Amino acid sequence: MMRPCGVFNVDYHQDRAIVRTPLQWAMLLIFLGFMLFLFPRVFPRVYVSLVTYMGIFVIAVVLLLPDGLTGLFRRKRESADA
Repeated sequence: MMRPCGVFNVDYHQDRAIVRTPLQWAMLLIFLGFMLFLFPRVFPRVYVSLVTYMGIFVIAVVLLLPDGLTGLFRRKRESADA
C-alpha cells in the first residue's frame, strides 16, 4: 500500500508496516467485515471456497515466505546457538 503524504518512517517496524494510518485501518476493518460476514451469505458456496483458498495462498506467499516463517524456527535457533 502506498504511503500517504506526510507519513514518515522513524524505525524498522514502521517501515515494515502494511497498514499505517487510521483511515487505512478503518478501510481494512470494513473490508474484513464484509468478507467475514456478508460475503458468505450473499455469494454461492463455490465462490466462498475459491476466495478462501486464494486467501490462504496469498497469506502463505506474501506474508510467510519472505520472512522465512515456513517451519524453520528450530533450524534458525540451532544455528544461532552454535
